[in-house]
Amino acid sequence: MLIGDASGADAEAQGLLAGYRYEHVGVFHAGKEPRNNLGDWAAYHVPSPDDATGYWVHAAKDREMARRADFGMMVWDGASPGTAVNVLRLAMANKPCVIYDWPGAAWRPRTMWKTGAPCSAMPVPTFAAKPKPT
Repeated sequence: MLIGDASGADAEAQGLLAGYRYEHVGVFHAGKEPRNNLGDWAAYHVPSPDDATGYWVHAAKDREMARRADFGMMVWDGASPGTAVNVLRLAMANKPCVIYDWPGAAWRPRTMWKTGAPCSAMPVPTFAAKPKPT
């Protein structure tokens, strides 16, 4: 399983995997060390450009995770540009992706199988600044 190192959904998922003593996990990170690696798994450093800020700090890492993945599972708040771009990366590569809406009264999974699917199933986020294509 490939997973990021962020606090929040990544750390929660890591906690569950570590609790079940799941061994087949790789933690991807952009910084020198993972921010979270709760199972002491293999860590994969994907550096960002020196001048990267905001979304761009993690863009290369996210792109590499999408490239290596067979499918995706995302927890999305409806606003994060990084998650939205990753869903589109997977869809464009014809890789399925399950998106769990958060926050909400219930976790509602949505499965993406084709490039056009995100357009019909995902709400349109409003970004403070549009991410640049990668």
